[in-house]
Order: sequence, then structure tokens, then C-alpha cells
Amino acid sequence: MNKTPLFKNLRSIAKEIENKHLGLLGERFVLEEEKRFLRLHSKPNLSEMVEHSSVVRGDGLGYDILSFELDGRKK
Repeated sequence: MNKTPLFKNLRSIAKEIENKHLGLLGERFVLEEEKRFLRLHSKPNLSEMVEHSSVVRGDGLGYDILSFELDGRKK
């Protein structure tokens, strides 16, 4: 296997892309589960307010998904 610096750099980039993709898939799963939970508990209005914050607002918020407790408080 070729161990040139360029090859190592390309492998590193590919791994970073793979990790980012996996992270986004996980966030989308959580997003849909939060919405489902709220709908299941007769809170469709709150379900519609669940937000994929890391995509909509950026990564600097300290959380990826904005969701709500059944009483309307932010999680």
C-alpha cells in the first residue's frame, strides 16, 4: 500500500467526510425521533418547532437539535 504523504492526507480527508456524514445521519435520526415522540403525546405544535439547529443556525450553539419537553420547555 502506498504511504506517500498525499495518500495519507486523502485518507484523512475521506475519513473526516465519512465521520461528518455519520454524524449528520445520527442527528437526523434524533430529530425525527423527537418529532415522533411529541406527536405521539399529542403535541403536534411542538413537533413542528423541533429544529436541526446545527444545520439551520450553525455548529456554535452547543447543541445540534432543539426540541421540547411535553410542557413546552426547551430541552
